[in-house]
Amino acid sequence: MSTPGERIAAGDPYDEFTPAVSPERLRKLILHDIEEERARQIAKFGDQSHLPDGTLHEFESLRDLYRHLCQTAFRNGRGTWLHVLREEVFEAFAEWLNPRALRKELIQCAAVIVAWVEALDQRARQTPEVPA
Repeated sequence: MSTPGERIAAGDPYDEFTPAVSPERLRKLILHDIEEERARQIAKFGDQSHLPDGTLHEFESLRDLYRHLCQTAFRNGRGTWLHVLREEVFEAFAEWLNPRALRKELIQCAAVIVAWVEALDQRARQTPEVPA
């Protein structure tokens, strides 16, 4: 959880008066937000480790489709965070035999999500250009 004033000192990236922070500090703040959200989830739902993974071999065709769509979008200069994350998520969904491979794919999903949040926060902190 946040120490008193930590999030206030860090500022809201969507507040025009919040000063810029280094990329490393920004990542720490995002990971801190994730830790706080996990604490809220545990408090609300308790231990959920008993849930089955739900991954299936049927997701392999969707994995292949979303990989193709992602590659095509980037090849055509139209790639987005949605393309990247969707490909990663379906790669995880298709890992139905190997828990170690599933874990690796889920870590990749988490890393893409953090990168996307970093991009959102960085864009929010950029000063809009004033037309001359």
